[in-house]
Amino acid sequence: MQNYDSYSEVEKASKLLTVKQAAYVRTATRIALRVEQDETDLELLSNEDKVAINYAVSRMSVTNGYFMSRGPLPLPEGGFNELNLRPFAELDVPDEISYHLACMAVSIINQGWACFQAHGQQLLRDFDMPSRTLDEAVRLVNHIRAVSMTPNLLAVK
Repeated sequence: MQNYDSYSEVEKASKLLTVKQAAYVRTATRIALRVEQDETDLELLSNEDKVAINYAVSRMSVTNGYFMSRGPLPLPEGGFNELNLRPFAELDVPDEISYHLACMAVSIINQGWACFQAHGQQLLRDFDMPSRTLDEAVRLVNHIRAVSMTPNLLAVK
């Protein structure tokens, strides 16, 4: 097992995610964390990819909180259709696998576990994605989150 001394080494070590999948994950994570984007990732993404990432972030921003709120209080009324989101098929995302990975990334940051689970299960079931690949995406999100916290560490004398 490789040990890494820096964040950039971790980001470059993606072995299972494609270059584009990793860029979707990193970009969506940075949007959710409200931190600066990496220009290299932005150069890898087409305008259509950026639109798909924006869809993932905005849809998870709505659904994560909604379903977390409904969890402790199961309501017989309401549900996904009440949110009036456009059906996924109408979004015309260029890379469905990368889109679902971006949704998972945002759901990790938002702690929207129902959405995280649904998108992960869809990747495992419908796209036969290996669990190791999903684990790599989860690690990547959490590395980005950890690095985003380092500027706020306390000074030690």
